[in-house]
Amino acid sequence: MIDSSLFVYVLLSVPFLLTQEVNSVIFFIKQYGVLGAPTDSTICSYVNGVSRVTCDADGHITFLRFFQDSFTNVGNPDPSTVLVLPKVKTLMIHGASQVANSSINVATYIKNLPLLSQLSFETDKSITYLPATFPEGLPSLQLFDAKDNSIRSIGNFFNNSNLLRVAIVEPIESVTIDSTLNLPKLNSIEMGTGAGVLGFTFTQSSFPTLRTLTIKQNQGSTVTINHDYNDQILTLIKCTGGEGLRKSDFSTCKVTFTNPSIITNLEIGGQNSSITPPIGPDYSHLSYLAWIHANLTTFPGSFPSRLGSLTLTGNNFVTLPFVLPASLAAADFSKNYLTGTIDVDAMCANTVAGIDLSGNPNLLAINIDSCLQSINIQSTGITTVPDCYYCYLGSQYVRTDLTVPPNFVCNVTIDNSDLIVVQSGHTRITGTKLGWGTYKLYEPYIMSRGIPNRNVNIAFSSTNLTLPTTYAIKFTEDAEPPTATATFVEGGVSLLQVTTSHDTPNLTNFTIEVLKYNPVYFNHTVTINQSTPCVIINSTTTQINCFVSPPLASGVYLVDVANPYYNQTVPVTITGKDYCQQSTDYCHGNGQCNQDGQCVCNSNAYYDDCSKPYPKLSSGEFGVVNNQTVSLYGDFGPYGQLNPSIQINNTLECTVVDKSQFVINCTLANPPTPGLASVQLQVDGLDVMVRNILKLRPPPSNGGNPGGNTTTGSTSSPTTSATTTGGPTPDTPQQQCEKQTSNCYGHGVCDVNGICQCQDTYNQNDNCFTKFINTTITPNTTSPTVSFDIDGIDFQFEVVSIQELDFDSNIVKELFISNYTWIVNASTNNITTIVDYQLNTTLKNSSTTDINSILFQSVSVLSTISFSSKPRDIQFGDQQLHINANSIKLSVNVTNWQYSSNLATLRVVFRTITINDQTVEYDCNDKQIDALTYDSLSSLQYLRVIKDDIQFNGRFIDVALSDGRPTYSQTEVISLTQSTSNDEQSIALIGINLPQCQSCVLDPDFSPLLIDKSNDSGCEKSNNWRIIVGCVVGGIGAVAIAVGSIITYKKIKKFKSDSACIESKLHNIN
Repeated sequence: MIDSSLFVYVLLSVPFLLTQEVNSVIFFIKQYGVLGAPTDSTICSYVNGVSRVTCDADGHITFLRFFQDSFTNVGNPDPSTVLVLPKVKTLMIHGASQVANSSINVATYIKNLPLLSQLSFETDKSITYLPATFPEGLPSLQLFDAKDNSIRSIGNFFNNSNLLRVAIVEPIESVTIDSTLNLPKLNSIEMGTGAGVLGFTFTQSSFPTLRTLTIKQNQGSTVTINHDYNDQILTLIKCTGGEGLRKSDFSTCKVTFTNPSIITNLEIGGQNSSITPPIGPDYSHLSYLAWIHANLTTFPGSFPSRLGSLTLTGNNFVTLPFVLPASLAAADFSKNYLTGTIDVDAMCANTVAGIDLSGNPNLLAINIDSCLQSINIQSTGITTVPDCYYCYLGSQYVRTDLTVPPNFVCNVTIDNSDLIVVQSGHTRITGTKLGWGTYKLYEPYIMSRGIPNRNVNIAFSSTNLTLPTTYAIKFTEDAEPPTATATFVEGGVSLLQVTTSHDTPNLTNFTIEVLKYNPVYFNHTVTINQSTPCVIINSTTTQINCFVSPPLASGVYLVDVANPYYNQTVPVTITGKDYCQQSTDYCHGNGQCNQDGQCVCNSNAYYDDCSKPYPKLSSGEFGVVNNQTVSLYGDFGPYGQLNPSIQINNTLECTVVDKSQFVINCTLANPPTPGLASVQLQVDGLDVMVRNILKLRPPPSNGGNPGGNTTTGSTSSPTTSATTTGGPTPDTPQQQCEKQTSNCYGHGVCDVNGICQCQDTYNQNDNCFTKFINTTITPNTTSPTVSFDIDGIDFQFEVVSIQELDFDSNIVKELFISNYTWIVNASTNNITTIVDYQLNTTLKNSSTTDINSILFQSVSVLSTISFSSKPRDIQFGDQQLHINANSIKLSVNVTNWQYSSNLATLRVVFRTITINDQTVEYDCNDKQIDALTYDSLSSLQYLRVIKDDIQFNGRFIDVALSDGRPTYSQTEVISLTQSTSNDEQSIALIGINLPQCQSCVLDPDFSPLLIDKSNDSGCEKSNNWRIIVGCVVGGIGAVAIAVGSIITYKKIKKFKSDSACIESKLHNIN
């Protein structure tokens, strides 16, 4: 059910306003004879062709347009009508040259419409003027159009209004436009003028936003325009006859510019028209000039520098005796009086402008062999043109009444057609008779204009030109177009960005992200700053990686990627921070680079861009003559070694005698105790403590090795004599030696000190139990692995890793040898063979950010394996090592390790296989041989491995070379792990400890030995037992290098008869 109260409200509150608006519309309906338009509230839905009335949701009219082709009398309008259209925004009236009441000037009714923004009157002859107060009451009016009415005068040219555009196409005879007006928003004026003289002045203060001015003159009109602007605002002026270019113009337009450099487009017409000042250099921004129907016979002035289009149609030119400027793109000389021959090539010597010569019937010929201009020669007397024009006859570039000669063939040629290299699918081809470039809709390429007939631009779309591909190029859209073939390949270089990094020492690495290039067909080069080559190490279709050495300092660099045809250059900035990271290996892992390119170390215990921790101790020694003097070697900083303080074993003060950056000497008050000693040192307020850096050997004793400077490949220990307080006389050392060694196993004699003195070729280290033998040694060609192979039983000794340890023996970083490869070089003189190995620590992944992997690249690991058929004596530090014939000496040298602190040390790690329970039988007695033997300071001294009749014996001395000086080096068993493949074996990791040194050297040696049992009077077995006695591992500490010693052997099954031995034992029991 409808609410009646609401219905009454609608009837009572809305119709009053709606009725006034309907009456306003009825006024227009009757005045213009609009047949069929509603005269009630349904007018809101009226639509008839372009005629329309629109209302908003509240029933107010917002849009009203009547377009009448004919007039129908539907009644007379009420002259007293007052238009009430409070919401109307658009009001457009197009009459039919007839109105109901010709005495009504509708323009006088248009007022007090607050929202009206667009107003248009057309073909209403009853509108004879605009009120002087117009547009009074129209505060929102922006667009006003009046055309084909009867307006002849404008009393007030819309002064102080908000109009944006005014178009009054009427033969105005009276109007005032001068500096008294104020139209701050007006940007376009289009106005017609009638017979008579009108003068207009346009100033920047009156028309501050006016951009375009169009004056359409009627017959007998004379207009003067004064243009007074200082800024480039009113730049386009057109003042010609009402029908424009194609109608004889008997009007006159005179234009004067205060500042001609402002104008960009100027078109004037009429017999006596003029431009002041004359056209010339002052018109520095003029790009379009049309001067038509002005009876010109010569050009009145000179060509401006930016003139792009020139129209001189409808004048009296007979010839064209000037040279067109290079800026010109089009010139129109149509409908003049040109005669004879025009030399177009001479006139267009500087331009490829299109030339319109049409409508000159007395023009008989043109010189245009250059084929550079498009031409219009319709309605002329020209009878022939060059072949290049016949090729493209009928196109928009060649307009003529001529036809193609019989049997004509268009021979198009393309330069370098065997191979044309394109850039990102684009190229410009050159040749002859190439036309003007025509868009190809159905071809794999599109074409655009270059220099006519000499070159055209081609762009291939979605075509893979990685390899040379041949195409037939069509130069028009005709069914049988001019065609030529050519082969194309992509060669362009398009880069996205470049970044730098420092993944390897002393290099600047560049990563170039590529949008497009063709590495399949072309080789590319990368150059930095046009001179420095960047060495390419890797390239893909999207990225190029290269490096420059030495590293580049901070700054902006131009990176150029090029092939023989194309290149592109992009800048990249290396900041101070970047350069710091590149040149210092990220502050050598001990700090960070700040934005200024300075290293900020993790602590003040570093210098030289955090590369050198201090104070540090690399070695030390007691005085040879006076053991109360101590010399400490290392790096104690470059800052003067202020307030040095030294303690030995945390108790003994050592008074500093003299100091320097690398040596400090001090004196103890009392003699030290023999053995190992630690050092606590403070300098510059910084502390360091190193364990076991000093070793004081006890004085020599009878029967023992005095610990001098010679270490042989065999050293025998004295036998131990028994001591009693009564009873029988105890055995002498000599007697003890004879009993315990079976009189040196029949291969030597025991001296009075209880030491075996062996026969030649027998090993004194085993109390003459083993004998040196000859063997053939084959060096490893891939790594410094010590290897013997005797009758199919072999063992190996190889490098495992290098560890950096902190003060608590925790691993800080570790270089695993297996992650890298060796560079090998061998030489021999037929007696001694030397094989050199160098570890290649170059990163496999150049993009790694692991600082340890980056730092390892600067570490130098060198190893040398040597062996000889003759014995050798080799100097090692302050010792002389005796190396037996057919023994292998392994030397390992590690330098330039980057330490994390001044407390860090190095450890060289070996890996080997030991036998859990090993014995050797002699005189039917089992002789137990320990796999690991330690010296009095708990440092591993011997390693022995026995399997079947093979023994491998390794000896580790407690000396290493630290920065060229001997120092104590402890050897330890890191771990002993049961083998998972053989329950009789264990895997041992052995570490040689070194102080913090920059150059560390290890020098072990290995010998094959044979057990000679010819004097065994016990069981019957083979007289010959073969032994490998592993030699001295000269643990001369080079840079902390983990050398893994792997001892592998091949088990050989042997069947041995033990019957005789068993029988002998049973006989003894009985």
